[in-house]
Amino acid sequence: MGGENGEVKKIDDVGVFFTTSVFSVWAYIWMFIVLNVWTPQVVTSAEAWITLVFTFLLIGISYTCDLCRQRAKAKAGVAESEDDEDGEDETEILQ
Repeated sequence: MGGENGEVKKIDDVGVFFTTSVFSVWAYIWMFIVLNVWTPQVVTSAEAWITLVFTFLLIGISYTCDLCRQRAKAKAGVAESEDDEDGEDETEILQ
């Protein structure tokens, strides 16, 4: 797992990554519920509105995670940089 020239890729913000991952899995579960459980093969307007709310919920939670991370970095005195040293090693995250 690495980029070109054997470099290790890192996830810069695990909070947003985790949030997006959870919502991605939830999206498939939600589509199964909508299309097979509640109203088979039909999407009602209520289900569509709930789906739209989930979209804005994802955006809001991801934005909040990002803000919290930026504030924590500012409080710790860590400057934003384009370094490869920023972020967490993906092998550590996946273990």
